[in-house]
Amino acid sequence: MRGCGGALISPDTVLFAAHCAGNMTDTQVSIGAYKQKSIEGGAVGGFCEEVVTDPMFGTESSINYDFALCKLDSPVAIDENRVKLVLNKDNDFPSDGDDLLAMGFGSLEYGNDQKPEYLQDVTVKYISNEDCNAENRYKGMIKDAMLCAGDLDVGGKDSCTGDSGGPLVRRIKNQDGTFTDIHVGVVTGGNGCGQKDKPGIYARISKRADWIMDTMCNQFNSVAAVCNNPVPGRSKCDGRNLTVSVTTDVFGFETSWSLYDSSRNIVKKRKYLISDLKADTTVCLKSDESYEWEIQDQFGDGLCTDENPCGSYELMLDGKVIIKGDGNFTFNKTELITVCEDIKRFRYKGKNKGACRRFLRGTKKSVIEKCNRKFKGKRYKNYWCRETCSKKLLREGRCFASGRRQKE
Repeated sequence: MRGCGGALISPDTVLFAAHCAGNMTDTQVSIGAYKQKSIEGGAVGGFCEEVVTDPMFGTESSINYDFALCKLDSPVAIDENRVKLVLNKDNDFPSDGDDLLAMGFGSLEYGNDQKPEYLQDVTVKYISNEDCNAENRYKGMIKDAMLCAGDLDVGGKDSCTGDSGGPLVRRIKNQDGTFTDIHVGVVTGGNGCGQKDKPGIYARISKRADWIMDTMCNQFNSVAAVCNNPVPGRSKCDGRNLTVSVTTDVFGFETSWSLYDSSRNIVKKRKYLISDLKADTTVCLKSDESYEWEIQDQFGDGLCTDENPCGSYELMLDGKVIIKGDGNFTFNKTELITVCEDIKRFRYKGKNKGACRRFLRGTKKSVIEKCNRKFKGKRYKNYWCRETCSKKLLREGRCFASGRRQKE
């Protein structure tokens, strides 16, 4: 999750840390990740369609109630054949000295910015808030909605930078050989990593389990079985469906795109994370509007690298490919998309200039020139579309394509 971790608590909901929530909306996440920025090992990609932070975040302490939820753009399958995750709702659980399991892609050493390539885990011991608030430790900083875990005597075992938002669980082995992971905490922070008398600090899930469930079920309308919500059907589009398909290169995290309407309002955007992965996004467009789609690359090499295959993009309108790109650009590239059904209704850049779907291509200057004519009267140019040409102009042979007169 772009420098943080999280836990999939339902097919369409990820629980993570509020201090990681900035700019996470419309951002890609790797679900079930075993390798950084990869789907190796069975991971799948998804996007945070909506992000909600705990309204109590930051009260009493800047890191108190450090919870956030991400609603995925589509549900994913959860395999519970071996391990099942459940939220802890018991304020008296875990107990002093219980072994807890933290996991993530964070640093293995404090101050070392290099992150491990593969998922790591560490076993730490639960520490009561009373012990954690001792004068030689956190001196009363640990609130009721927090908990501590680590090794007080020698240190050395801890979550670290980059693990924030990830899960802390109490793993129980069942009689049938399966495991139940009781999700007790969300990685929040600490003083350094693995220091003696400075254990890791976590957000205590039992204190906000009700808010988590309420948000997931009633605001997100999650498909989780515990929510008993009906499975939503496919939403109806009264205009045209645009599907944006992007295949990232090896540096997927550099890539993003935005879709603008004619007034430069953002209609949709996406920020990628995973390398060499094709991801589709479908947006309902108005049928009398013009749009600009801009793809960006932070490094300035498009969807290409010197040593690896290029990525690509494809835009489809109602399933028909209208634009394709091979990824060869620098920092950005813009494509124009028109959704025009009737020349009298069409608006370009918020003004009734009239245009037609077949010829709204090219530079902005040429597009404006093609749009700037009158339907009836003294001024028009040879760019009329046959689909929207008046019967009179058709009879007079004044309908053209690409500057050439068409046979009637």
